[in-house]
Amino acid sequence: MDQHRQIIIADGQFLVVQSLKQFISNEFGWNVEEISNDTSEFDQSLRKGTNTLVIFDPDFFDQSVIQNLETANVHKEASRVLILTGSLTKNEFQQYQTAGIRNIALKTVTREELKSALSAAMEGNIHYSQEILELLTMAEHIKKSDSNASLLTKTETEIVKLIAEGFKTREIAAMKFISQHTVITHRKNIFRKLSVGSISELVMFAIKNGIIDNIEYHI
Repeated sequence: MDQHRQIIIADGQFLVVQSLKQFISNEFGWNVEEISNDTSEFDQSLRKGTNTLVIFDPDFFDQSVIQNLETANVHKEASRVLILTGSLTKNEFQQYQTAGIRNIALKTVTREELKSALSAAMEGNIHYSQEILELLTMAEHIKKSDSNASLLTKTETEIVKLIAEGFKTREIAAMKFISQHTVITHRKNIFRKLSVGSISELVMFAIKNGIIDNIEYHI
């Protein structure tokens, strides 16, 4: 195993960072360091050379990071990059493509998929996890649909109903047996998919599309 390869993890979730460090050390024996979700520190990490792999979640950084990635890629300064995130929209995918990022995986990947993603990214090969490919395929199918309701997964539809019924994030997490962070991620995806900016807009969409009845919604 090559000890000279450097891995930099930039992610705001403590458990994710520590788990990744342990996994990478055990599976590859690569050197791993973590950085804060500070944009300037992230930018510095991009210029450590082609033998460096930067793993990061864009959700913990501002938009300037993607712009800087694009600039660094144009000037051939960037380390190799793997985006490992909890969610992804088609627009975000296109932004990452423009920035020269060709390695993207969701945090729900399996052990083997994560190994494949890390290996491909370090070797400079293109890799999208199976879930990413399915999302893109679904996006193309959805494009042909008249109703935005078809954008929602079964779980997201259930969460829309619970939100409309007035349940808080922690309550939804307990009811669905998932973490509060997962609920927040679902909520963010729902708002993006439906292009709504508030709970009231979400409720109106849910009523209009028959997800809930008027009588089910109480302020």
